[in-house]
Amino acid sequence: MLKAKDKLTRWRMGVALILAVASATAYAAPEIKVQQLSPELGAVDVEEAGFSDFPDTELGDSLALFYSIENIGDEDIEFTTDPVVQVIAGVSGFDALTQPNGFPIPPGFSTTFRITYGPFLAGPRTARVFIFSNATNTAGPFDFTLRGTGVEVVDCNENGVDDTADIDAGDSLDCNVNGVPDECELIEGTTIDCNGNGALDECDLADGTSVDCNANSAPDECDLVDATSEDCDEDGTPDECELDSDGDGVIDDCELDDVIDDPIDDPIDDVVEDPADQQDEVIDNQNDNANEDPDQDVDNQNANENDNVVEDDPGNHNGNNEDGGHVDNAHDNDGGRVSAPCGAGGVGMVFMSLAGLLGLRLHGYRSPRRA
Repeated sequence: MLKAKDKLTRWRMGVALILAVASATAYAAPEIKVQQLSPELGAVDVEEAGFSDFPDTELGDSLALFYSIENIGDEDIEFTTDPVVQVIAGVSGFDALTQPNGFPIPPGFSTTFRITYGPFLAGPRTARVFIFSNATNTAGPFDFTLRGTGVEVVDCNENGVDDTADIDAGDSLDCNVNGVPDECELIEGTTIDCNGNGALDECDLADGTSVDCNANSAPDECDLVDATSEDCDEDGTPDECELDSDGDGVIDDCELDDVIDDPIDDPIDDVVEDPADQQDEVIDNQNDNANEDPDQDVDNQNANENDNVVEDDPGNHNGNNEDGGHVDNAHDNDGGRVSAPCGAGGVGMVFMSLAGLLGLRLHGYRSPRRA
């Protein structure tokens, strides 16, 4: 009985030992862990992330990132290829800058390598990384994806700074938000600044600096300067944007200007004349009528006067009359003064007398000498 029991106990102990050895053997295996070492993000497990991202990099520049390979298993990791890290990059610009030394990695230890990204093509690019080893926690080689974007450097204003950086820093304007500094668009002629204010016309219209009443995508002031629009009333607005009630192509304001002329040229001046001018004209007409035949009038007056003078006393030219006969300022024999004629008739008689005397002298009349 005891011998049978001993045999059973020994068998059980043997099975337990075998299981223990098997379990220990299964646990003692190399396992690999790869991390991206970033100053900003720290250590990032690329297996969990599935990829490793590089910052955007300008064409012609290059950027390097560090990676670590750590053994989290119980046996050494041994690499099976040389070089250890294989980068399948194509034309992406990725490459392995440094490699692990190739020695086995004991449990709990790690090694590093570096990958660079030097894009020579603009746009997003990818590459694959493979690490061949005896690690048991991966089916085949450990692999992950690299991602990066190449950025073309544009310096249209030739200030040594990328245009995007100029815009971001506020050193250049980009009013139409197309990624190109406004000054470069003007130089290249891809847009217009017709009014010369340093701003793109499209931005002047967008922010209300200029008006485009005829919707031709050009500021109205430029239409007028270029003579593509008329402005007959000179109010700064193209005629096509103003009221033309009768549709004759002439705006209402300009038609009114043709009707209402300068007051100096108003036809009413031809009808209503200055009263002083009218009076002068009447006087001129009277003088013309009075002087139509001056010689004849003087002759007639002289003839009448001569008759009166000769009958009284041919030698009495000074107006002295013995019987008190009338002449202006005449004196009678007694020395008394005779009053001058008054009224319209008197004035006329004086005028006629003077004219008669004048006429006699003009015609060569000579008073007869006293006997």
